[in-house]
Amino acid sequence: MCLIVVSLRAQPVSRPQDLVPLSFTTDGGFCLDGVVPELVSPLGEQGSPQTIWGIVCPTQLATGRIESDTFLAPPRLSMFLAGYVGLPGMRLVLRNVASGQEIELRPRSTPEFQWQANDFAVPPDWVGHPVQIVGEHAPTGPGYWFGFTAPRLPYASLAAGMIQTNRPQNGFCRGGAFPGMVWPRGSPPHGVVTLGSYCASGDDDTGWMASQAFTADSYLSLYLAGYPGSPGVRLAVENLENHLQLPLRVTTFPREIWQLYNFPLPASWKGKPIRLVAEDEAARPGGWLAFALAPRASVGSQLSFAVRLLVLSLVLFVVSSLPAVCAGTRY
Repeated sequence: MCLIVVSLRAQPVSRPQDLVPLSFTTDGGFCLDGVVPELVSPLGEQGSPQTIWGIVCPTQLATGRIESDTFLAPPRLSMFLAGYVGLPGMRLVLRNVASGQEIELRPRSTPEFQWQANDFAVPPDWVGHPVQIVGEHAPTGPGYWFGFTAPRLPYASLAAGMIQTNRPQNGFCRGGAFPGMVWPRGSPPHGVVTLGSYCASGDDDTGWMASQAFTADSYLSLYLAGYPGSPGVRLAVENLENHLQLPLRVTTFPREIWQLYNFPLPASWKGKPIRLVAEDEAARPGGWLAFALAPRASVGSQLSFAVRLLVLSLVLFVVSSLPAVCAGTRY
């Protein structure tokens, strides 16, 4: 089964003590904001922004699965739950990666159509060791569904799931994308250089790479192709001053079509040196990704556009003023 990361909207990461939403991958049976519509906005009243996952999706599957990135277990896990989690076929667990043991994350009572805050104690001997949150649904009753919020954890807890960069780079190449890729406007923008993991061995190429350093702006504009965010296929932007990584997630795979994405970057990163880091550990069909930085407009082209816009504004002002001027000369 091919898992899909549909994630996260990028969240600011600026200091190690900041709380960051845990990242998840899914086979398509879960989606962002996948709860009944009236439950999406109330979480905005809970303070920090919440990332919602659930099974009420546009193309809901009969069964589904979702897994978090590996993270280091804290003493307690806090999250909001809604729907019918804990009923037969509605399962959410914390899994010890080393032992395979699982603990059910059951709410105090069935939340149904409201958000319920829950605080789960983690076994003391699990604290600091790699764990995952796993959700599964195979509804056994009509209308059964559930949703949950991604726990917000310190960056140090999430570091176990970050791309390791202290090793030789390999597995990526220039132009490493599926043959015959389609660009939005028929041809690639001038000066774009594509990099990817679909190289001599196609889907079977594996490895990691880092781009050249560049200066962070408010947004990062990227052309993406392939399956970034599927299991073993990851993309992130790294702050070279503190080496924090911000995962770059998309709601749907671009597949064999180049698509332009704009990712917000933390305000504290603006003007700092950053780089893209990509990893492909998936030797299977659909196990590749490719990317290219969207070219930034030059200062000259920006000025040229500004001049054209000013001229157009003046022309529109003159044209719109003519009837009034002519009317005034008649009397």
